[in-house]
Amino acid sequence: TRLQGDWSSDVCSSDLIRTQIELLDRYWNERVIRNDAQGDARETVLRAIADSMFKSRLLHASRAVVNADANSSAVLADLLSADILQHYAVTSTDGHGRNTLKFPHHLLFDYALSRLLFRVDHQSLVKVIADDPDCVVAFRPSLVLHFRYTWAANPGSHASFWNLLLTVESEPKIPLVGKIIAPTVAVESFQEVADFDQFFETVRVSLADADRRKTMVRIVSHLTGAQAARGKINRNDHGAEAQRWGAFAAALSEHPDAFAYPLRHLLSML
Repeated sequence: TRLQGDWSSDVCSSDLIRTQIELLDRYWNERVIRNDAQGDARETVLRAIADSMFKSRLLHASRAVVNADANSSAVLADLLSADILQHYAVTSTDGHGRNTLKFPHHLLFDYALSRLLFRVDHQSLVKVIADDPDCVVAFRPSLVLHFRYTWAANPGSHASFWNLLLTVESEPKIPLVGKIIAPTVAVESFQEVADFDQFFETVRVSLADADRRKTMVRIVSHLTGAQAARGKINRNDHGAEAQRWGAFAAALSEHPDAFAYPLRHLLSML
């Protein structure tokens, strides 16, 4: 893609990039943060623009949302020159294109919102979503990117991811379509049996509490449902995927009274 081409011109091609979120983080560090002590200023301008897009549900924002001081004007000119932002093309000839800004690529738009608006503490993010529940549909790609970022933040335990998933699931104002995003990311990212160890430890200490038990049952149902949406579990990769999900089923079988239905659903896919 064009974004990948732009990135490859800035970052040494010998650097190992394993995931989309690593590519985007590297791109952002090279093109926005840089090494000139102006990264915060550039992100401040971009955050104002991203916030305007979030609130308006539009893929463009007025230039007026950026403070009209000399420093902000210079930063904005820099971002336009670096092609992080572009003037919004209009069909009329009234000159309003210069006064309206957009990101040059939909993926950069999704990533900017994810990084600038959603990379906050878990409670703050849940409040943002709960106060504006429709955003889980309007900005689902940005939320997916944020959950992928959180998954990668603690390799091995993924503790931050599981804590965020639990916090989201526990918020009654977030609709179901928003609560299945994180489980879907977990299923897509499931590579090692140990990836779910932290989650099942939380399950074990939560089942004695009636409310938390219900929450855990819902999460497990979301996880097995996300796998069902992907289709039958693959048996043609030397059994690696089947082994992972077999271990998941074994963990569920330790609590058959709580997880009988999702366990039966999962076993039907093995």
